[in-house]
Formats: sequence, structure tokens, C-alpha cells
Amino acid sequence: MATQVQQTKSFFLPPEIIEEIINHVTTTSKIQGRRRLRILRLVNRSFYQAASRLLFSTCRIYITQDPKHPFHDLEYLQHSTIPSFIRNLIILCRPPKDLQSLPHATQKLKPLITTCFPHLTRLRRLEFHPPVMGTPAQNLLARALAITLNESLKTSSPPTLEEISFEHRHVHKSSSLTLSTNTIPPKVLARALHIQIANTSQISRSFYVRETSPIFDMLRYGRHLVSVELFGHEDMDIEGACSFFVHPDAPLRNLKLENVLTTAARLMALRDVGCTLRHVVFCGVLLTSGTWEEVFGALSGCERLTSLEVYDCGYFPRGKNSELVHEKRERLLTTRNGDVGALEKSMAITESNRAKVCGARRNNPVVDPFVRDFVY
Repeated sequence: MATQVQQTKSFFLPPEIIEEIINHVTTTSKIQGRRRLRILRLVNRSFYQAASRLLFSTCRIYITQDPKHPFHDLEYLQHSTIPSFIRNLIILCRPPKDLQSLPHATQKLKPLITTCFPHLTRLRRLEFHPPVMGTPAQNLLARALAITLNESLKTSSPPTLEEISFEHRHVHKSSSLTLSTNTIPPKVLARALHIQIANTSQISRSFYVRETSPIFDMLRYGRHLVSVELFGHEDMDIEGACSFFVHPDAPLRNLKLENVLTTAARLMALRDVGCTLRHVVFCGVLLTSGTWEEVFGALSGCERLTSLEVYDCGYFPRGKNSELVHEKRERLLTTRNGDVGALEKSMAITESNRAKVCGARRNNPVVDPFVRDFVY
């Protein structure tokens, strides 16, 4: 009796069922889940697409210390199908200490970036991190690579990019590198939701490291900004009477300024987004003109502000007339009674706003947007 071989047609499952299967195999263990996802990619095209979206949603690219192949990860990404599945791209700069073995690094990086970016059709978040304990030469190279990254965003920005997080190590000599890396192309800012740019020292986030930055002027292009975090920046127009902070139509909810030098007029412009602003953190912010009384007076008019944190804020030293006090950590380093009174009033209004929000949404508590421990 002849054996009949029956060929079965390829089965079809609705996308919702496939997503349920994908989510189920990854709930038990992260390591086992990744192994199972690799297996599911071999079932058929539908499973391949669904498993790949989860497997490669976050991708870490290393600029390695290998002098022969420092951009090996980017070269692999350039010739693979992975870019279309990436949602979060993290670039970790770890260049070799002997930079003479890596000539023309930026020229090699630019074509790789411009080739990869158009294929990142689902990219939502882009991060750039400098060397952890790099030499001054490595930090300068990381700055140059960050400039190349910025220039590539001008010409071939991923269409779905919404979040940008750049961190830079402080360079001791003033150069155009600091200005070029502390900014974001306007067309990218126009659709960005979250911006984070930090300038840090080699050892820690020192309050004595700041770099002149044009980012304050660039934020006016951010019409859709929801969250802004700036660290270690000095406003370029510190002597001018700036009348804006972000685009007046931006739905800004969260603002964090740390170790920043700016003007009261710049911060007073936050009243333009008073109907959406919810969380504000000022840490080590110094004013070069105007008073904190004016700033807190403007914030008092933000009817939805539910969290206001102020630490070690004061005025930029003005010789003998400096109003800074360095003896202990306080909210405001000032002797002006008007500043202290305005802060207390603004904090009281914030507490009242918080009580209204928490009372109206008891089952939906307000969560801290800066991913810290406290939740109220």
C-alpha cells in the first residue's frame, strides 16, 4: 500500500494571536524569552516580523577599542535587516586610547550613519554615551563623532524619531565642538517629544562644569515637546531679555534644569505653557539677570503644576555684591526676602494643585517623570 504524503498548506493566524504568543513566551524569563524569540522567527514570515520587532526593539551599538574595526557594529547593521525593527538605538562610544591608530574616524563614521538612518523606519529613541573614563583625546573624539551624528540627523533623520538623549564629557579647552554638540537640528526638534542633553565631568556631575550652549534658543522649534532635561549648560544670550523658552504651543509637562546658567526672563517664559506644565526641577540653576521672585511669580500662575523642586539655586556671582551663600545646602542661595516669599507661595500653590489632581484621580496616581524613587 503506497504511502501518501499529504502536503499541508501554511497555516494562518491573525496578528492578534501571534502577538499573544510572542508576549507569552517572553513573560517567564528574559534570557529564555530571547532564545524562544529566535526560534519563533523561523516559523514563517508573520512570526519572523512579530518576533523581530520585540527581539531587536532595543539595539546597542558600540564604537569599540579595536583599532582595525572600531565601527564593526555599524557595518553589520548597515548590511542587515535589523534596522527596520529597532525602536531604541543606543550608541556607546568606546574608542581606542591610541587615537593614532584610528585616523579620519569621523570621515569613516559619516557614510555609515547616513546609510543606516534611512532604514531605521521605526526608530523612536536615540541615545549617545561618551567613554566612561576616557582620556581627553578620547572625549574630544567622542565630541567629533557626536557632531557627525548631528549632521547626519539634518539630512537623513529617521521619520519616527521622538526622543533624543545625548551625554558629553566636558572638554577643558573652548572650541566649536562644544557648540555643535549641545544642539539638535531644528527639523528634528520640530517633531521631538523628549529631549535630554547633559554635559558632565569625567568623575561626577560637578556643579562647576558648564558649557556655552545654543540649545535654549533652539527649543523654540520644539512644538511637540513634552519633556526637557538639560544639564551643564550656559545660556548663550545670558545678558539679553529672552522672551521664550519653548514653543508657546508645546504641550510641555516635565522640565528639569540642573547646573544651568540662564536669565529670569528665560524661565518666566514658562508661563506660556502653564496650562500643561506639571513637573519642574531646578537644581544648581543660577540667574545672571532678573530675580527668582519673578520666576516663582510666573510659575505660580501655572494652574496644573503639581511638583516643584528647587535645590541650590541662586545668582551668578557678581563680585562683592554676590548674593550667594555656600555654607549649607538649601533651596535658594539668596538673602532676598522677596525670593524666599515667592518660593513659599509657589510651593503652596503647587501643593494645592497636587491635592486637586490626586483627589480627582485616586486610582491613577501622579508618577514622577524623571524615574526616581518618590511617587506621590
